Amino acid sequence: MRAAVENGKVTAQGSISISTVGTGSTYIYVSESSLSSSIKGIAPNAYPVSEVKAVGKTTSKVTLSSHGVTTTLMLNGNSLGTKHDTGLGKTTDTATVSHYPGSIPSGWEYRATSHHTLSTSTNTYMADTGDSIRF
Repeated sequence: MRAAVENGKVTAQGSISISTVGTGSTYIYVSESSLSSSIKGIAPNAYPVSEVKAVGKTTSKVTLSSHGVTTTLMLNGNSLGTKHDTGLGKTTDTATVSHYPGSIPSGWEYRATSHHTLSTSTNTYMADTGDSIRF
């Protein structure tokens, strides 16, 4: 399993098990821009990217549990936004944060973090996951 250390806190990257009651995950997805040739002409050291999307998911394996996920997308350490999803009576919560840069200069870094919670009748479980990509 990959992990990132930021401010002394270790965050699992990708997907993890949350005790025996569920799973949590965070992934970053990148969509290439259809204007790639014109962007390369304007900014030769930039990557043509139409969308960077962070998706955080909490999946419950326990019926009658409450659960949620909060996902934040950051660019070079600055927050671009946070989304939250919670539910009872469904198995998966999904929080998606998107950014539409057009082009991304070399050296930029996106980080995504998610905080997952799962509550049963007896306990509350929490976990953090994350992902990152550097251009």
